[in-house]
Amino acid sequence: MARAKQEPTQRERTKLLVPLEEARKRIRTQIERGEAVPNQSVNENDEARRWYDFTSELLRQISSTDELRDDFTGYGSYSFSGDITPSNYLNRLYSIYDRLELLPSVGSSETLAPSVAIKRSGKSTSRRVFIVHGHDDGLKESVARFLTSLDLEPVILHELPNRGRTVIEKFEAYADDVAFAVILFTPDDVGYPIGKVDEAKPRARQNVVLELGFFMSAIGRDRLCVLYKGGVDIPSDYSGV
Repeated sequence: MARAKQEPTQRERTKLLVPLEEARKRIRTQIERGEAVPNQSVNENDEARRWYDFTSELLRQISSTDELRDDFTGYGSYSFSGDITPSNYLNRLYSIYDRLELLPSVGSSETLAPSVAIKRSGKSTSRRVFIVHGHDDGLKESVARFLTSLDLEPVILHELPNRGRTVIEKFEAYADDVAFAVILFTPDDVGYPIGKVDEAKPRARQNVVLELGFFMSAIGRDRLCVLYKGGVDIPSDYSGV
């Protein structure tokens, strides 16, 4: 007997049954697993089927209605044609992940998006640390290994999927739920005042300077660590580094 689809009403708005940070971590893990399983029909490949079944049940358990699970499985909505593979479902899971912050948690009366509340309070419990870097791959990898040894999760932007987004959109998405950032000022560029070539100094990449400012606003200067080398020029407003 087919089950009647549970349609969330205004009184039955979908809520997270777990903290936002936990929901994000668990779904992010399933995204990573989904990207690793064979991209074969979930009806013909056991590993793909197990991933699909586990993800479907996970979405049911972390929310108060069937909305997230139905969005993932496509129940009662658009159906895929032909073989249904993990890649078909990953796009839906990406969308669910991006929408998590819009869902209230059970027992919470907050109307402000949870991620915004975390940024303002500065009390994120995330173990993710964003590494802002230039062209010094050796230093970047050394910092990443050190963070991993501390049981922290380094976030390196170019290693993460684009999902059709611009660089700044991708940056904003992955910078959203980090609790700390390490900024690497390395001598990748050269700068000097107009007409004063003799005052040329090594400088960090412009994206590094921009992202430093972003994180100063988003999580606060006390949650930043700026590492520099090679006599690189430091922004004058951040001379306390």
